[in-house]
Amino acid sequence: MRKGYTMFQQKIDGLDNALSYVRKRANYPYLKENLAQLASIDTEVLISYELINKHSHTNKELNHIMCALLLIKQALDIHESVTEGNLTSEKMRKQRQLTVLAGDFYSGLYYRELAMLEKPQLIEIFAEAIAGINQARANSYQALQAGKFKIENLILAESYIHQHLARYFGESTEYINVIKTAMTLARLKGNKNNVIDVKIEAKNLWIQFLETELTKQLNKIKNGELSDRLKNHLTALIQPKHEGELIIL
Repeated sequence: MRKGYTMFQQKIDGLDNALSYVRKRANYPYLKENLAQLASIDTEVLISYELINKHSHTNKELNHIMCALLLIKQALDIHESVTEGNLTSEKMRKQRQLTVLAGDFYSGLYYRELAMLEKPQLIEIFAEAIAGINQARANSYQALQAGKFKIENLILAESYIHQHLARYFGESTEYINVIKTAMTLARLKGNKNNVIDVKIEAKNLWIQFLETELTKQLNKIKNGELSDRLKNHLTALIQPKHEGELIIL
């Protein structure tokens, strides 16, 4: 991952507007002053935008779903980062409490965004996917503690909401395979320092495996299912030296 936080080098029409909406909704000065800045990997942001924009009838619908999706992923990542065990200082205890508070805050925002759309089925889809992600992350942690690693758990943990959304929108199996592989590959290349990623052995071999899988999947997908912009981005992601960028939320 490139050092620091960067924006896409080129402005991307409606994506800029959608991200501006997310930033306004996520703005909470106290958390911003005391915790690390929210940021998502560019691959996740672009896949989210392309998927939702493809099926949204209005900018309002696009903004609400995009905001809900990015913020619940942030909430899940924040909760995953909370350390267990004894804390040796009041400062550490306060930091953990703030981290939990932040995760809860963004979880509440995601639900509010979906509720404003008055589409109960979307709320059900998100809730089911969130439960699946929590289970997959628990399975990953337990397996790694036992010296094992299953890529399937990481794929679910990283992309399950997107998979559910894609099925809801009627996307093909080939499309879903592309996004779940790409999101997992982007996560591994992003060098996250959470409790799961730091314990994965032979990470480079898994990255190479996913690069090969994504290459095959991109060759199978029908013309027009992916925008040229997304296809070009994913083609770049396959390159060994591609590390991705972080986008501030």
